[in-house]
Amino acid sequence: MIYRRWPNARREYKPLANRKFLIDIAFPSHLLGIEADGWQYHGKFLRDHQSDRERRNLLVLNGWRILHYTAKDIRKDMDKIIEQIEQALQM
Repeated sequence: MIYRRWPNARREYKPLANRKFLIDIAFPSHLLGIEADGWQYHGKFLRDHQSDRERRNLLVLNGWRILHYTAKDIRKDMDKIIEQIEQALQM
């Protein structure tokens, strides 16, 4: 749905040249990122949880805003997510 609504959205976008991590979906011209957070990669282990916080702080320090959603959020209420993305893009 996101790519139908915003064809310019970028998948697996590398926001910082000197870092390896990627943003799941990005709107680079708005410095807005969308992250789909799953337990497996975002909280199962303390080390992963800590690196996620460091990554988020680096993004914020470089001007990025990040919206986080779980798989349950995406399945349950995609319309709400689309509205939130729209709102963030207008800010």
